[in-house]
Amino acid sequence: MENISVDDILKFLTAASNVFTIGASGLAIYLFIAKREVIFSVIKVLVNYSFQSTLDDFRAKLDRLNDFSTDDPAGRKEVISILHEITGLIQGNKLLKRQFDDMLRKVTRLAGAGGRLNNARKRAIISELRERLKSVNVENIADLIGEKK
Repeated sequence: MENISVDDILKFLTAASNVFTIGASGLAIYLFIAKREVIFSVIKVLVNYSFQSTLDDFRAKLDRLNDFSTDDPAGRKEVISILHEITGLIQGNKLLKRQFDDMLRKVTRLAGAGGRLNNARKRAIISELRERLKSVNVENIADLIGEKK
């Protein structure tokens, strides 16, 4: 039996490692092609989860907005602040911006209205935003399960 050198062992391990890497890569490519729909479904679910998280944040802002009165100076400042948060949320998300483009102008005007801001206008904008949010949520769920309008 001849002596096996460390160099021979390293060469063997390197070759074996390369063969396993090629096999694993081939298996990954095969799975990607064969299970493409499953992989895309998982990615779609993850993206949907992220969007649902944004919608939950939006709902929370609307709930906070409902807690303050514009009759109280401190409450008015908080209402204006939350309206600005809502405009930032909409502007920062492409999907929301597309769905809420006309509402964005209304919310921006209302946040900058100063003296025109009152509880009735605040409630009206909250109602409009909630209804639009419900519509977006339904569309999002329909898209997730594969139904198109």
